[in-house]
Amino acid sequence: MKIKSLPKLVDLRGKTARDGDYKRFGLESKTDIAIHHSLTDEGDSEAFARYHVHTNQWPGIGYHFVILKDGTIEWNHDLDRMSYHVGNGNKRAIGVCLVGDFRYYEPSLDQKKALRLLHEALKEEMPRYERTLGHNEFPGYEWKACPSFDFRAVLDKAKVEADVKRYRIMTGTFSTAEELSKGKKRLLSRFNWTVYERADHSNFNPPYRLITGTFVSKEEAERYASVLEEE
Repeated sequence: MKIKSLPKLVDLRGKTARDGDYKRFGLESKTDIAIHHSLTDEGDSEAFARYHVHTNQWPGIGYHFVILKDGTIEWNHDLDRMSYHVGNGNKRAIGVCLVGDFRYYEPSLDQKKALRLLHEALKEEMPRYERTLGHNEFPGYEWKACPSFDFRAVLDKAKVEADVKRYRIMTGTFSTAEELSKGKKRLLSRFNWTVYERADHSNFNPPYRLITGTFVSKEEAERYASVLEEE
């Protein structure tokens, strides 16, 4: 499947914030696909482009493609352009970013489907394709929590996820890291759950929350949420 025939594709090439142009090195220079997450709960190509241009002072958005939560694929650069997203690997890598902070939750099913389709199309378009790597697998980026989800499992056709929803419980906020730690200990002593800590990136205080692992049904999540509210 070629790029232009992908479902829910929006061509934004040359339409988002920019301050110059990225160089072209020919499609033969592209051997890698780099997978990113935005580290934000919301956003789109225009928002990321403004940040990359006005804050990072880059020529334009760093990602060739951005996948929104509803599965929309935003196309930002011709495949032969070298944009900024993996340092010394920029010349050979096409950047794909999924909107979300996947330290705390999984990409949506629509995003996973879109990623699989886009990945297959890119491999068809890239005559010298060799590999697909996460951002943190490129030299110098081992420290980055990106993309923070198992993209290889998503791309593995044998492991395509069933079309089911999963639910989490998010607690109210805690005013300090100490209170957060105490709350986490109480949860772990009461329930055999996986629990994640989260600092909300906002101007509101208090900023700390706890997020549980997933529940298969909404009813199960609501039942436990009611128990927590009573305690």
